[in-house]
Amino acid sequence: MNISSEPTKDLLFPNIPNNAKESFETQHQRLKEISVHFEEPLDLDEILSALSEAIETGNITEDEIMDLNLAGVIPRKRLDRQQAQFHMSCLAYIQAKKQIDSGDEAAAWPLLCHTSYLIGQTETGLAESNEARWTSENALLGRQLGGKATNEKYAPFRTRMVELLKSRAPEGGWKTKKQAVETIYLELEKFIPEDPSSNVKIEDFHQAATNWLKKSGNAEINDAYEAYSFKAK
Repeated sequence: MNISSEPTKDLLFPNIPNNAKESFETQHQRLKEISVHFEEPLDLDEILSALSEAIETGNITEDEIMDLNLAGVIPRKRLDRQQAQFHMSCLAYIQAKKQIDSGDEAAAWPLLCHTSYLIGQTETGLAESNEARWTSENALLGRQLGGKATNEKYAPFRTRMVELLKSRAPEGGWKTKKQAVETIYLELEKFIPEDPSSNVKIEDFHQAATNWLKKSGNAEINDAYEAYSFKAK
Protein backbone atom coordinates (compact mmCIF):
# COMPACT_ATOMS: atom_id res chain seq x y z
CA MET A 1 0.00 0.00 0.00
CA ASN A 2 1.37 3.36 -1.00
CA ILE A 3 0.95 5.99 1.66
CA SER A 4 1.19 9.50 0.34
CA SER A 5 3.62 11.80 2.09
CA GLU A 6 1.46 14.80 1.18
CA PRO A 7 0.16 16.69 4.25
CA THR A 8 -3.52 16.12 5.02
CA LYS A 9 -4.14 19.61 6.40
CA ASP A 10 -5.56 20.84 3.09
CA LEU A 11 -8.05 17.97 3.01
CA LEU A 12 -9.23 18.70 6.53
CA PHE A 13 -9.24 22.50 6.18
CA PRO A 14 -9.64 23.25 2.46
CA ASN A 15 -10.64 26.87 3.09
CA ILE A 16 -7.42 27.83 4.88
CA PRO A 17 -5.05 29.68 2.49
CA ASN A 18 -1.80 27.85 1.71
CA ASN A 19 0.41 30.93 1.62
CA ALA A 20 0.56 34.58 2.58
CA LYS A 21 -0.27 35.83 -0.90
CA GLU A 22 -3.40 33.67 -1.07
CA SER A 23 -4.47 34.86 2.39
CA PHE A 24 -3.84 38.46 1.34
CA GLU A 25 -6.02 38.11 -1.76
CA THR A 26 -8.78 36.50 0.32
CA GLN A 27 -8.69 39.37 2.78
CA HIS A 28 -8.98 41.92 -0.02
CA GLN A 29 -12.09 40.15 -1.28
CA ARG A 30 -13.61 40.10 2.22
CA LEU A 31 -12.90 43.82 2.70
CA LYS A 32 -14.47 44.50 -0.70
CA GLU A 33 -17.61 42.60 0.28
CA ILE A 34 -17.84 44.41 3.62
CA SER A 35 -17.40 47.86 2.08
CA VAL A 36 -20.66 47.71 0.13
CA HIS A 37 -22.80 46.61 3.08
CA PHE A 38 -22.70 49.85 5.07
CA GLU A 39 -25.76 52.10 5.04
CA GLU A 40 -23.74 54.31 2.71
CA PRO A 41 -21.41 51.96 0.74
CA LEU A 42 -17.69 52.70 1.06
CA ASP A 43 -15.08 52.75 -1.69
CA LEU A 44 -12.39 50.27 -0.59
CA ASP A 45 -9.75 51.44 -3.06
CA GLU A 46 -10.31 55.05 -2.01
CA ILE A 47 -9.98 54.16 1.69
CA LEU A 48 -6.83 52.08 1.17
CA SER A 49 -5.28 54.90 -0.85
CA ALA A 50 -6.16 57.55 1.75
CA LEU A 51 -4.85 55.45 4.66
CA SER A 52 -1.63 54.62 2.80
CA GLU A 53 -1.07 58.30 2.10
CA ALA A 54 -1.75 59.16 5.75
CA ILE A 55 0.85 56.61 6.81
CA GLU A 56 3.42 57.95 4.34
CA THR A 57 2.87 61.56 5.38
CA GLY A 58 3.03 60.74 9.09
CA ASN A 59 -0.61 61.61 9.83
CA ILE A 60 -0.95 58.09 11.23
CA THR A 61 1.96 57.31 13.53
CA GLU A 62 3.89 54.06 13.81
CA ASP A 63 2.60 53.54 17.35
CA GLU A 64 -1.00 53.84 16.19
CA ILE A 65 -0.35 51.34 13.43
CA MET A 66 1.37 48.85 15.70
CA ASP A 67 -1.31 49.11 18.38
CA LEU A 68 -4.21 48.89 15.94
CA ASN A 69 -6.23 49.99 18.91
CA LEU A 70 -9.78 51.29 18.71
CA ALA A 71 -9.59 53.13 22.02
CA GLY A 72 -10.50 56.77 21.55
CA VAL A 73 -11.68 56.39 17.96
CA ILE A 74 -15.00 54.58 18.51
CA PRO A 75 -17.83 57.05 17.88
CA ARG A 76 -21.17 56.98 19.67
CA LYS A 77 -23.25 55.65 16.81
CA ARG A 78 -23.23 51.91 16.21
CA LEU A 79 -22.75 52.23 12.44
CA ASP A 80 -19.87 54.69 12.82
CA ARG A 81 -18.30 52.26 15.26
CA GLN A 82 -18.29 49.56 12.57
CA GLN A 83 -16.81 52.01 10.06
CA ALA A 84 -13.99 52.71 12.52
CA GLN A 85 -13.45 48.96 12.90
CA PHE A 86 -13.39 48.63 9.10
CA HIS A 87 -10.70 51.31 8.84
CA MET A 88 -8.60 49.47 11.42
CA SER A 89 -8.96 46.28 9.36
CA CYS A 90 -7.73 48.21 6.33
CA LEU A 91 -4.74 49.53 8.30
CA ALA A 92 -3.69 46.01 9.30
CA TYR A 93 -4.19 44.89 5.69
CA ILE A 94 -1.93 47.69 4.39
CA GLN A 95 0.84 46.76 6.83
CA ALA A 96 0.61 43.10 5.83
CA LYS A 97 0.83 44.10 2.16
CA LYS A 98 4.07 45.98 2.83
CA GLN A 99 5.66 42.84 4.25
CA ILE A 100 4.42 40.67 1.38
CA ASP A 101 5.66 43.17 -1.21
CA SER A 102 9.07 43.11 0.45
CA GLY A 103 9.11 39.31 0.25
CA ASP A 104 9.06 38.79 4.02
CA GLU A 105 6.17 36.34 4.44
CA ALA A 106 7.35 35.39 7.94
CA ALA A 107 6.76 38.97 9.08
CA ALA A 108 3.51 39.17 7.10
CA TRP A 109 1.78 36.20 8.73
CA PRO A 110 1.20 37.75 12.19
CA LEU A 111 -0.26 40.84 10.50
CA LEU A 112 -2.41 38.70 8.22
CA CYS A 113 -3.75 36.79 11.23
CA HIS A 114 -4.56 40.04 13.03
CA THR A 115 -6.17 41.43 9.88
CA SER A 116 -8.38 38.34 9.65
CA TYR A 117 -9.39 38.81 13.27
CA LEU A 118 -10.29 42.50 12.72
CA ILE A 119 -12.20 41.65 9.54
CA GLY A 120 -14.16 39.00 11.43
CA GLN A 121 -15.02 41.50 14.16
CA THR A 122 -16.12 44.01 11.53
CA GLU A 123 -18.28 41.43 9.73
CA THR A 124 -19.96 40.38 12.97
CA GLY A 125 -20.60 43.93 14.15
CA LEU A 126 -21.87 45.07 10.76
CA ALA A 127 -24.20 42.07 10.50
CA GLU A 128 -25.66 42.93 13.91
CA SER A 129 -26.01 46.60 12.95
CA ASN A 130 -27.71 45.79 9.67
CA GLU A 131 -30.06 43.31 11.31
CA ALA A 132 -31.09 45.90 13.89
CA ARG A 133 -31.36 48.59 11.22
CA TRP A 134 -33.53 46.61 8.87
CA THR A 135 -35.64 44.51 11.24
CA SER A 136 -36.42 46.66 14.26
CA GLU A 137 -39.19 49.25 14.29
CA ASN A 138 -36.79 51.65 15.92
CA ALA A 139 -34.64 51.62 12.78
CA LEU A 140 -37.63 52.76 10.75
CA LEU A 141 -38.18 55.88 12.84
CA GLY A 142 -37.79 59.03 10.77
CA ARG A 143 -37.99 57.13 7.47
CA GLN A 144 -41.68 56.41 8.02
CA LEU A 145 -41.45 53.01 6.35
CA GLY A 146 -43.81 51.39 8.80
CA GLY A 147 -46.97 52.83 7.29
CA LYS A 148 -49.78 54.66 9.03
CA ALA A 149 -49.94 52.31 12.05
CA THR A 150 -46.24 52.73 12.85
CA ASN A 151 -46.43 56.50 12.42
CA GLU A 152 -49.37 56.74 14.80
CA LYS A 153 -47.63 54.53 17.36
CA TYR A 154 -44.67 56.90 17.66
CA ALA A 155 -46.68 60.10 17.27
CA PRO A 156 -46.66 60.90 21.05
CA PHE A 157 -42.86 60.76 21.09
CA ARG A 158 -42.55 62.99 18.04
CA THR A 159 -45.04 65.44 19.55
CA ARG A 160 -43.00 65.51 22.74
CA MET A 161 -39.82 66.12 20.76
CA VAL A 162 -41.43 69.11 19.04
CA GLU A 163 -42.33 70.51 22.46
CA LEU A 164 -38.78 69.99 23.72
CA LEU A 165 -37.26 71.65 20.65
CA LYS A 166 -39.35 74.71 21.42
CA SER A 167 -39.06 74.80 25.21
CA ARG A 168 -35.39 73.82 25.55
CA ALA A 169 -33.99 76.00 22.78
CA PRO A 170 -31.08 78.07 24.13
CA GLU A 171 -30.97 81.84 23.90
CA GLY A 172 -30.19 82.66 20.31
CA GLY A 173 -31.59 79.35 19.07
CA TRP A 174 -30.19 75.93 18.19
CA LYS A 175 -26.86 76.12 16.38
CA THR A 176 -26.73 72.52 15.15
CA LYS A 177 -29.01 69.50 15.06
CA LYS A 178 -26.41 67.60 17.05
CA GLN A 179 -26.65 70.21 19.80
CA ALA A 180 -30.42 69.86 19.84
CA VAL A 181 -30.33 66.06 20.07
CA GLU A 182 -27.71 66.05 22.83
CA THR A 183 -29.81 68.54 24.82
CA ILE A 184 -33.22 66.90 24.64
CA TYR A 185 -32.83 63.16 24.07
CA LEU A 186 -32.58 62.29 27.79
CA GLU A 187 -35.83 64.14 28.48
CA LEU A 188 -37.40 62.43 25.49
CA GLU A 189 -36.26 59.12 26.95
CA LYS A 190 -38.15 59.82 30.18
CA PHE A 191 -41.39 60.54 28.32
CA ILE A 192 -44.06 57.84 28.62
CA PRO A 193 -47.25 58.03 26.53
CA GLU A 194 -50.44 58.34 28.54
CA ASP A 195 -51.78 55.20 26.87
CA PRO A 196 -50.06 52.22 28.58
CA SER A 197 -51.36 49.87 25.87
CA SER A 198 -49.36 51.62 23.15
CA ASN A 199 -46.66 48.92 23.45
CA VAL A 200 -43.99 51.31 22.20
CA LYS A 201 -40.35 50.55 22.92
CA ILE A 202 -37.46 52.71 21.76
CA GLU A 203 -34.07 51.27 22.66
CA ASP A 204 -31.95 54.26 21.62
CA PHE A 205 -33.65 57.64 22.00
CA HIS A 206 -30.49 59.43 20.86
CA GLN A 207 -30.61 57.58 17.55
CA ALA A 208 -34.38 58.00 17.25
CA ALA A 209 -34.12 61.77 17.76
CA THR A 210 -31.24 61.91 15.26
CA ASN A 211 -33.28 60.02 12.66
CA TRP A 212 -36.29 62.28 13.11
CA LEU A 213 -34.11 65.37 12.61
CA LYS A 214 -32.64 64.12 9.33
CA LYS A 215 -33.92 65.79 6.16
CA SER A 216 -35.66 62.51 5.31
CA GLY A 217 -37.01 62.21 8.85
CA ASN A 218 -40.07 63.95 10.25
CA ALA A 219 -41.27 67.21 8.69
CA GLU A 220 -42.98 68.55 11.84
CA ILE A 221 -39.84 68.02 13.92
CA ASN A 222 -37.63 69.61 11.27
CA ASP A 223 -39.98 72.60 11.06
CA ALA A 224 -39.77 73.04 14.85
CA TYR A 225 -35.99 72.90 14.73
CA GLU A 226 -35.80 75.42 11.89
CA ALA A 227 -38.18 77.78 13.69
CA TYR A 228 -36.02 77.76 16.80
CA SER A 229 -32.61 77.56 15.17
CA PHE A 230 -29.85 80.16 15.31
CA LYS A 231 -30.25 81.13 11.66
CA ALA A 232 -33.98 81.70 12.21
CA LYS A 233 -33.10 84.38 14.75
